[in-house]
Amino acid sequence: MYNKDGELIEEYIPLVWYSKSYSSWSKKVINPSEKKNLLLKIRHFDKNLKSLEKYSLIVICTKIRAQGISDMAIEYLLSRL
Repeated sequence: MYNKDGELIEEYIPLVWYSKSYSSWSKKVINPSEKKNLLLKIRHFDKNLKSLEKYSLIVICTKIRAQGISDMAIEYLLSRL
């Protein structure tokens, strides 16, 4: 979902094959009237879709467009699993 300026407010990636397992994640803006920090929730599953791990992160940023940092955080975590 995007706001009137075309900035991301909320995004959900249902299930993606990554390396040897599946992952899904969501991004949601926290306090959009203030700093527009992002809440990331990442879920990790094995090949049988059994839940392995869950992560929650807060990316502190002044603009929603700085979400590239959150994409890097997701990539980093997925590469470590």
